[in-house]
Amino acid sequence: MSATNRPVCIVKRAASIICFCLSVALSLGGKARAAEAGTLHFDRDIRPLLSDHCFACHGPDSGKRKAGLRLDTREGLFGTGKSGATAVVPGQPDASELLKRITTADKSGLMPPPKTGKPLTTAQISLLRRWVEQGAPWSPGWAFTAPQLPKAPEVKLAATWPRHDLDRFILAALEQRGWRPAPETDRVTLLRRVSYDLIGLPPKPEEVDAFLADTAPQAYERVVERLLASKHFGERMAQHWLDLARYADSDGYHDDYLREMHGYRDYVIAAFNRNLPFDQFTVEQLAGDLLPNPTREQLAATAFHRLGPTTSENGADAEEYRLRYAAERVSTTATVWLGLSLACAECHDHKYDPLTARDFYRMFAFFDQVPGNPLANGAAAEPILRLVPPSKDALLQAAETEQARCREVLLKLYYDPQTEWDRAQSAWEQRVRDAKIEPLRFGDWRRAGPFPVEAQPAEELFPPERAQVAADRAAAKLFKWEGLSVAVTNAVHLPEGGGVVCLQRDLVTPVSALVRCRLSTNATARVWLNEQLVHVSGREPESAGPVRLFSVRVPPGRHRLLVRVTPTGGGEIVFGVGESSAHRVRLENFKANVFNIPVAKRATNDLTAVRRVFRELQYPEIDVALRASDAAQDRLKVAAAGTSRLRIMAEGTNRVPTHVLMRGDFRQRGEVVTAAIPALFGSLPTDAPTNRLALARWLVARDNPLTARVTVNRFWQMFFGTGLVKTAEDFGAQGEPPTHPELLDWLAVRFMDSGWDVKAVLRDIVTSATYRQASQIPNTEFRIPDSSDPENRWLARGPRFRLPAEFIRDTALAASGLLDRNRAPEGRSVMPYQPGPDLWREFAFGESLKYVRDHDGELYRRGVYMFWKRSVLHPYLAVMDAPTRDVCTARRPVTNTPTQALALLNETLLVECARVLAQRLVLATELDDAGRLTRAFRLVLARLPTESEARVLLALHADSLRHYRADLAAAKQLVAVGDFPRSAHLDPAQHAAWLCVCNALLNLDETLTKE
Repeated sequence: MSATNRPVCIVKRAASIICFCLSVALSLGGKARAAEAGTLHFDRDIRPLLSDHCFACHGPDSGKRKAGLRLDTREGLFGTGKSGATAVVPGQPDASELLKRITTADKSGLMPPPKTGKPLTTAQISLLRRWVEQGAPWSPGWAFTAPQLPKAPEVKLAATWPRHDLDRFILAALEQRGWRPAPETDRVTLLRRVSYDLIGLPPKPEEVDAFLADTAPQAYERVVERLLASKHFGERMAQHWLDLARYADSDGYHDDYLREMHGYRDYVIAAFNRNLPFDQFTVEQLAGDLLPNPTREQLAATAFHRLGPTTSENGADAEEYRLRYAAERVSTTATVWLGLSLACAECHDHKYDPLTARDFYRMFAFFDQVPGNPLANGAAAEPILRLVPPSKDALLQAAETEQARCREVLLKLYYDPQTEWDRAQSAWEQRVRDAKIEPLRFGDWRRAGPFPVEAQPAEELFPPERAQVAADRAAAKLFKWEGLSVAVTNAVHLPEGGGVVCLQRDLVTPVSALVRCRLSTNATARVWLNEQLVHVSGREPESAGPVRLFSVRVPPGRHRLLVRVTPTGGGEIVFGVGESSAHRVRLENFKANVFNIPVAKRATNDLTAVRRVFRELQYPEIDVALRASDAAQDRLKVAAAGTSRLRIMAEGTNRVPTHVLMRGDFRQRGEVVTAAIPALFGSLPTDAPTNRLALARWLVARDNPLTARVTVNRFWQMFFGTGLVKTAEDFGAQGEPPTHPELLDWLAVRFMDSGWDVKAVLRDIVTSATYRQASQIPNTEFRIPDSSDPENRWLARGPRFRLPAEFIRDTALAASGLLDRNRAPEGRSVMPYQPGPDLWREFAFGESLKYVRDHDGELYRRGVYMFWKRSVLHPYLAVMDAPTRDVCTARRPVTNTPTQALALLNETLLVECARVLAQRLVLATELDDAGRLTRAFRLVLARLPTESEARVLLALHADSLRHYRADLAAAKQLVAVGDFPRSAHLDPAQHAAWLCVCNALLNLDETLTKE
């Protein structure tokens, strides 16, 4: 902003504040006059008043209810209480105890009690009296009655303004207030608006030109169809859904361990792109695993309820967190599909809505049967689904099958009963019990050779071998043992090209032992123990890899180990031999704690542990199976490269009883309950299992009064900034009633009638005359009544509000050309520039500290793909009001702070976008400065600059150019921001000057706002 513009802006801001204060006063007065003038509606005028002032003591919560009086039900309001008086007598205010108690001069009997700090005003008391005088009409609550398709109202401007019935509901409310809708906005603004709303990106200049050139009547509708068919549609819709799903790439609690959940985000994007019906979308996410023969995508969908925060802290109580996760699933489900604060009933009956703690825990029973360790972290938190690209699916399945087969063979060898082995185990246990457990002792290495490899076949013995193995005295005269350094214990390094080398050492062990040997891959080995050949490379199993491993079993006593090492290639040969100390530690534990217990009385874990150690020490068959399993695991790792492990839902095989938890404390268990929906809504059908699948199908049943309303309300909120029900997360008594209840029901019923077609309901909204209005009313038509709706709840103008954080970032990427619009809408989360390499370390600890940012094209992916770490949300996202996603978020706040301006001007990626856009402009040598500015305007704002805008920004360019030509070092530093390559042919000062202009464009209020 230039200095000359600041006073004007300050004056405008001051005027807007005065106007807002005036509008609030007019709004309050207007509502009071509207209530005075017409028939009162219980849901709109009376229930909110009773909820705010009375329900805390006289509402649904039986534990806090006073005097046995309940005012949230028909029976409580109109029935006779314990005192014998009737709270409300329709048509008789003087006989109504409620009115007597709210108007009494006796402070001890005044309601609400003065100590609550919620006194009723004179206007509110008058409202209640008028309601009783009008017969006290009552309803169970607009949200709890199934929606019916209302008839579109008659309107005066029916012939000129409405495009379809949606507009009639809006227009009727405006005409009732004596208002008129704003004129339709200009075509460029409309195209930009609908582009952001349907794909989250600004229109390209060629798209603007094509729309302006298309003068046919259905030109706009064709644009809408093109946008709905775009693959970017799913990315835009995912942005709002991932807030609801509390999607993140980390665990949240404790060290906030990283997890792989991007497979779920890819499912959401794909589902919206293929217009998966919302009822099926619901069923798959809540119960995809319970569908017959579920597909991999349907299983991935169930990650919805594995996205919540989890902990892996060692000191945590697993049962506490198992139940905490289930409670979080209940509250999320209620918010997303029912628009109810059911979480308020976790510790006690809901204070405002007819929801009991028992309702909460009966819903809880749907979600508390997930198997696996509640304290597992990251991608180890079973149950897990491996997500695989189609090209690797067959390979991975084969590798998984082979790995499972090898694993099964190994486990049978470890644990299955075998008569001979089990008999030998008894004798072995007795020997270990009688022996002293000491470390295996090795003597020093001795070496002989090298001997020429070509001198004899591999099967024939070399002189040291003949002397020791065959007791050939003549052979003993053909070589000499060389003692190696005392410092050489386990590893022996043999130089390249030295021929065959023989090694010998003594060893002593009081009990059976396992000697672990390792050999570099450019050599083979033959091993003798006490003149018995016990290992031959290529014949007995060895591990794969840069260092091959094999085992030699050693019985109790003194032994001689003889090894022949034969080189097979260049490089230094390394051979090492050492004790498996883990077995010795286990033997010490067995001797102290297990062997003194009769076998019949041993714990199962002890039985299996002893059996495994014994067999590992005694039988080489174990080695064969172990190496085969290792090799299969290695093949699986290769096949699994590029895949991910996604947490999903599953039902446990052994159901754990579900209890009501007293005051939400997992240690205080009350009655056992079974899965059911809240009693308010009746019950589930009895002809199917009562599980998550039944719950999901009920949520999208026609007789469910809430799901369709809640969903279309969020769609409305996406486009207009505020829903028809402002409190999108709460349709209960404490929520705000809808401004247009008939329109909400009309949208909800049409949504269901369409087969839950998401694109159809969005199409209805964005093609309406309501949506197409200009967001600014011309000054010639400005009237004070229009300013009484500062939030534009009555839609007398088009929507205008700041874009979400991701869309602002995407705008800069798109305008600069860094965004690859052709890239597939899927893939892992990306780590962009982050201020300071140790930011994570400053806010967290443990495994999650390491931040490795991406490079090249990964840096420039859309905001929906940004890595979402709960404990350290990316500073740009945090500053721009994005949620941490610890909990389900139905509404993002929209704030306006100086920190946001600072972030938008200086965030590395946004500055880089300005730099790359400036580079595009400077390299366009066919353009003069005015032409470059016009191109920049069209790339950022889709429109042409005005004459005054061009004059101001060209002056900024000239001023910046003078500055950077005088300070070339500063120019070079500025144009070096970011990874994207910079053309060496650019003048640094010119480039920096245009960067300043582009940065100013990217930070205009119009750029950051959907007009």
